[in-house]
Amino acid sequence: MSAIPFATVNLDIPYELRLDMAAMVSYEQLTGEAVFALLGALSFTQCVNVVWTCLHQKDEKIKQEDVIDLIEENCDVTTFVQESSKLITGAFKKRKGKSDPNVKSTQTKN
Repeated sequence: MSAIPFATVNLDIPYELRLDMAAMVSYEQLTGEAVFALLGALSFTQCVNVVWTCLHQKDEKIKQEDVIDLIEENCDVTTFVQESSKLITGAFKKRKGKSDPNVKSTQTKN
């Protein structure tokens, strides 16, 4: 079970999507861009590509153009960008109760 939460992206129907590890690898393979580029200022193309990648996990035949058509036909740009941004923040947000293995504890054991 993934600790990465789902985010709802409303296109022709509400899609419950998650930018999990497999989707991150697919993002890099499909776009040629490192997934860590999503941590900076986002372009509209990146938002489209994140949703495309997540939908591609469910249907390998879906193309970027199909996602663009779904956006144009079913939602406003502002809402789409907000919803796709939730996918990204959900993927990179530190989970409560999960310690970062790269940070050493400052607590001493007695």
